[in-house]
Amino acid sequence: MIKASYLLICLILCVGKIFLAATTNDTEIVLVTLVFRHGERTVAVFYPNDPHKNETFYPTGLGGLTNKGKLMMFKLGEHLRNVYGTLLGDEYQEEKIYVKSTNVTRTKMSALLVLAGMWPPSNLQEWHPTLNWQPIPIDVKSREDESVLNPVCKPLLQELRLYHKKPNISDNYIKPYKKLFEYVQHHAGCKIDDFIDINRVYISLKCEEDCGLKLPKWTERIYPNELYEAASFVYKYTNLEKKFKIFNSGYLMKKIIDDMVLKATDKLIPKGRRLFMYSGHDSSVAHLLCNLKLKCTIPDYGSTVIFELHKKNNDYFVKAKLKIMYLIPIFVLSVSAALSIPVTEKENTLVLLHVLFRHGDRTPAANELYPKDPYQGELYFPEGLGELTNTGKKREYQIGKALRNKYDSFLGSYKSSKVYATSTDYIRTKMSCLLVLSSLYPPDETQIWETGFNWQPIPYNYNKLNSDFILGDPYANCPRYIKNYKRYLAEEGDKIYEKNKELYEYVSRNSGLDIKVPRQIYDLQFLLKSEETIGFELPLWTKNIWPENITRAAVDEYYLTFATPQMRRLSGGPLLKKIIDDTKAKIESNSTDERRIYIYSAHENNVAYPLMFFGAFHPHIPPYGSYVVIEVHKINNEYGVKVFYEDYTTKSGYIDVLNCGEFCPFDKFVDLMKDNLPTSNDICSLE
Repeated sequence: MIKASYLLICLILCVGKIFLAATTNDTEIVLVTLVFRHGERTVAVFYPNDPHKNETFYPTGLGGLTNKGKLMMFKLGEHLRNVYGTLLGDEYQEEKIYVKSTNVTRTKMSALLVLAGMWPPSNLQEWHPTLNWQPIPIDVKSREDESVLNPVCKPLLQELRLYHKKPNISDNYIKPYKKLFEYVQHHAGCKIDDFIDINRVYISLKCEEDCGLKLPKWTERIYPNELYEAASFVYKYTNLEKKFKIFNSGYLMKKIIDDMVLKATDKLIPKGRRLFMYSGHDSSVAHLLCNLKLKCTIPDYGSTVIFELHKKNNDYFVKAKLKIMYLIPIFVLSVSAALSIPVTEKENTLVLLHVLFRHGDRTPAANELYPKDPYQGELYFPEGLGELTNTGKKREYQIGKALRNKYDSFLGSYKSSKVYATSTDYIRTKMSCLLVLSSLYPPDETQIWETGFNWQPIPYNYNKLNSDFILGDPYANCPRYIKNYKRYLAEEGDKIYEKNKELYEYVSRNSGLDIKVPRQIYDLQFLLKSEETIGFELPLWTKNIWPENITRAAVDEYYLTFATPQMRRLSGGPLLKKIIDDTKAKIESNSTDERRIYIYSAHENNVAYPLMFFGAFHPHIPPYGSYVVIEVHKINNEYGVKVFYEDYTTKSGYIDVLNCGEFCPFDKFVDLMKDNLPTSNDICSLE
């Protein structure tokens, strides 16, 4: 039971090394929730009179995590491992932890760094001889859809602005700071109406100071103390009424309490969840503390609020801690107003890359297990069902190395504006994305944040399964496609069945399945392949049909997916359209667009679809780690594409797209593909 029917929050402030142990002699920690601010960063927005406003902070960029910031968050993860190691256990498992970040590069990087420090691979999960890191995915929502961390509610924000314009608010809060506001406005060159404005200026100055830049003379009179006090008041200023408090931190606090109640009543799903982690901003931490009537000032980088749910006998109680991470003066960010990246003669025609790959080797998925499967009771510890194996991790890591080797000088050092990475909403594809990024962009000399640790955090993007119309399975989220699929199957299904009748019946007898359609064989192919690559001995009945006959019948699912023009537009068409649209945008930008590579971490069908569009598909299931690269070149003042396919066989190499040639002029490429492109974003919906 929960003692007294509520959770008692006892605050223990911990600074620096004064940090209490996570367990005591008479209690057991059963759940921990962390809310932290990202690490040290560069300036995101300059004020008009800023003497450093032309600074680029290369290669970090504006608003990016510095090397000190990276190290700080990694050390936070190590500290949490040290404190909560018993609770977390040695092996990372998906059910143990939920990690959420705002959709900002620095917070996503911070989350990945904390995870890297918190969960280095155990002996069972080591996949690389020298890199003491493993990929752990995070959850991210678009700013518009975020309801817990920094939620957006435009009507309420407008109401807050009107509230702040009330005469009594101005008299009580703004008037005492009027001289300071006028002084800053005069020197900074920007309008200072309230504490929100003054906070922005303070944050910019703090970032510049942390990056080693000299602050202008006028700041000496007010920075840091007087300006810090005014800038910190923004949290009280934006929480003057209850409804604003609820908006700023109430949803997050409710989520934290709800999760603890579910854990205490044994209703939390999954039952093995031990840790919730939220990577946010100064406001994420400050609003939480402020509305708990605690420390209401600007939290330092890496500041972490920790809620521990303790159990003693059948009673539960909560301890709340504030961990403050101090800056570690080991690295100083080197900045440069302009740095050029050399391009070799061999690569100087390259303009843009689109890379699409299949995830690495995995364990069987739950929906693939068949009734007579001899390995049905296998747990696949510690990965679990449908997850990446160590062999799969190595395979994906090699993709990044191969791409780096091939396109090294074109790619240059990592910069967030150069790279856009997308994954489907599966743990195995998110992990694969992190692995490819880790070897594609190892830190250069200016990006090394921990000696001997050849990795840097690079975030990715994704859409939820039911709204992913670019990489998602149309059979799962596209009503119009499902309708067409079923209609075609009703018309042609008997022919497909008769063609494969002998195989279907043989498999049905031996597997315990009732095979009627290609999709069932398709799923069985995945299962047998995953069991084989793990090293399991396949049952004797598969000997005469595996892999050739099963694969041949499974490929029918691809042909069925592309059976009609509209089905092609609904399945592979959305990604093809995005590739074409992004290429057009790059060409039309006249070199102002810094993007160099789009990365898509997905599944075998996503690799097969473009091959089918390009007239280059041969009957096969693209293997683990196979990939397609669409290179955009400018040769003799003409834009065009080259397409490379890697499936680790003799068929790997450049593709002649529909007899257009190895270099296909872009306009002709678009013309060849036009019938495969969807006509609107809502084409999946039924009339």
